[in-house]
Amino acid sequence: MVPPKLYSSETLKDAGHFLKSNPMVTSWATTTSLALLLAAAGSGPMQRLGEDAFMALAGVGGAVAVCDRRRRVQLKAARVDRSKLEAEQQQLAKDKEQLAGQQRQLDQAEAKLTAFQASLKTEAATYKDRIMVEQTRAAQAEAQKAIASMQARLEQALADKAAVQAEYQGKAVDATKVAVQAIEDKKAVTAAAQQKYGELGNAAQQAIDTRDEVLADERMKVNATLEKLARQVQQLVGEIASYKEENARLRGPKQFTFSGVEADTGNQIQAFLAQRGVQLSCYDIGKMHYGTVPFFYEPVGATSLKDVENQLDDLHLNLGLYEVPRVSVDKGKIKMLVQISQEKAPKRDPIKYVSIGDLEKAFLPCFHIRVAGFTGSGKSTMLNNLIGLFEYDMGTRAIIFDPKVDFPSAQYPHNTVYRGGRRCVDRIDMVGNVVSVRQESKVLNDERGLPIPDLHQEPRLFLLDEVKDLYGACLEADDRQEKTKDKIYARQCRRSIQKGLEVGRGLSVRVIYSTVTNDSSDIGFKNNVFKQSATLYLGELAVTALNSDYLSSVSPEKKAQLKQEYAARIEAGQKRIALFYNGLTNQCFYFVAPPPGTWNLNEIAPRSPVPSLQNKAMLTSPDQPPKTWESEAAPSLSAGNMPKTEPDDSQGPPTLAQVLSDGAKCPHCGTKTTRQKGKSIDEKGQIRMYCSKGKNDGCDVDTFRLKVR
Repeated sequence: MVPPKLYSSETLKDAGHFLKSNPMVTSWATTTSLALLLAAAGSGPMQRLGEDAFMALAGVGGAVAVCDRRRRVQLKAARVDRSKLEAEQQQLAKDKEQLAGQQRQLDQAEAKLTAFQASLKTEAATYKDRIMVEQTRAAQAEAQKAIASMQARLEQALADKAAVQAEYQGKAVDATKVAVQAIEDKKAVTAAAQQKYGELGNAAQQAIDTRDEVLADERMKVNATLEKLARQVQQLVGEIASYKEENARLRGPKQFTFSGVEADTGNQIQAFLAQRGVQLSCYDIGKMHYGTVPFFYEPVGATSLKDVENQLDDLHLNLGLYEVPRVSVDKGKIKMLVQISQEKAPKRDPIKYVSIGDLEKAFLPCFHIRVAGFTGSGKSTMLNNLIGLFEYDMGTRAIIFDPKVDFPSAQYPHNTVYRGGRRCVDRIDMVGNVVSVRQESKVLNDERGLPIPDLHQEPRLFLLDEVKDLYGACLEADDRQEKTKDKIYARQCRRSIQKGLEVGRGLSVRVIYSTVTNDSSDIGFKNNVFKQSATLYLGELAVTALNSDYLSSVSPEKKAQLKQEYAARIEAGQKRIALFYNGLTNQCFYFVAPPPGTWNLNEIAPRSPVPSLQNKAMLTSPDQPPKTWESEAAPSLSAGNMPKTEPDDSQGPPTLAQVLSDGAKCPHCGTKTTRQKGKSIDEKGQIRMYCSKGKNDGCDVDTFRLKVR
């Protein structure tokens, strides 16, 4: 049975409307009607089948109706949303239209602003042109005033010139008149002078004639006196000869009366020479020294040393002597050295004497010198001596760095001295900076073809005491720098000293310094940096240096000799033993360090050679070692009495004008020059002069100092 609700009019209306609007539903409705007919008209299974189909189709229709209702509700809601959307679109269109109107107003405003800016630019250009015109007019007015003023001045100057020319012409006329008058006066004076000269000539001739007469008389008197003296001399010579013959006849030649090999040999020599006509009288026999005996003879008659020397070769052959005798004159006696036995001489003393002059010859060519020695070995004393020597040689004062304040730097009030670690640390870069500045100056002047300024050619001498302590002070200064870990001061110290040692030679920068040990790593250097210097090893450090590899250029044989000499010097009780080593020349020798004040030279001037002080042996007695000029001059050198460069003039040194006109002699080579270096006179009243020869032509220096007044 079909439920009654399915036959309601509303349901049927909806179903009909749906079937009408949808062809698919129409087919459904047809199928449903067929199922309903089967349910109503069929029988048995067909009826049940029709009812079931109807029920199913009815359910489908209900579901479709429900879906259609829901779709209508959604469609209605969509229509409402669409109306809202259309309203919003209309509102947006209105807003867009308003914005378009505002944009048009804005464009109009921008157009007005652009036009206003263009008008402003036009007005600004107009005002600028007006200002330029006004300024030009003002400048033209000022220029016109200046031109007028200058024209007035020019006219005044022309007027003054005309007046001066007129005055000059007047004075020229007056001067011409004066000159003519002077010529006339000169002629008159000349005539008077000629007349006076004639009178003086006559007087002079009379004086000459008188002088000749006097001289002739005096000459005759002198000749008579000379003849008388000659006769007296001849008479005395004859008397002396007779006295000698009588003396020789009375005395006769003596012989050695005592017995012995020496006496027998001396008598044989005297007898052999007597046979050859050389009369000698035996006087004394000296002490035999390793087979050599000195015999002393007195000449008899007119025997001379030459007569004895002519017989020495024959004497050697006839008497069978081991060597040819040697003769000399000693205190009026003829001394003959005769080798009468083969006894060997003693071994040569390994200790070699080195004079002060030899030390100067070794030290001065070394541009840099290092003094190395343990504490208490005398480094400060040696440096104190070297200051005087090198200051005098270079003609400049040393700049002293004294970090430990144990060097006698207070004794140098005229020197620049930095005492204490802090001051030394702050100034140690001076050495490297001086070298760097001179390098740069040399490069720039060489490129431009200009001479190097005098300031950068002046010699500079630096003395650094205890470099290790100076380096330690730099490390302490770096440790106080808490903000940075870089070793600024230590690196600066190494750079400065190394710059001075490696480059200073060609830039007139000399460095003298001291170290405690031989190892350069104590101050962060390599050994090749120290090899730029000659070294003075003091005391036990000399043996330490010989046992190290630092003296690589010295042969093993030479090292063995030096060790033997050191032991001999110690055994002899010598003090202040020092070893000099110059790696450039391979010169190596021991010497005794000079006492304090040896080179305490007060005069700061280049050394002038003294002709008498040459390295030549002086005449000495036979038992004394030969002396050299160094040993003789040492006392005067130690007293500071070096020869000065001032000329020997009773009125004092010459004036600058005299030097430039007459010239001055170079104290080194003796050549005369008038060329002055620079135009200044220093505080000591000295100037620098160029040597005419210079180092290229054989002189020791290019310039020298000369004192003027």
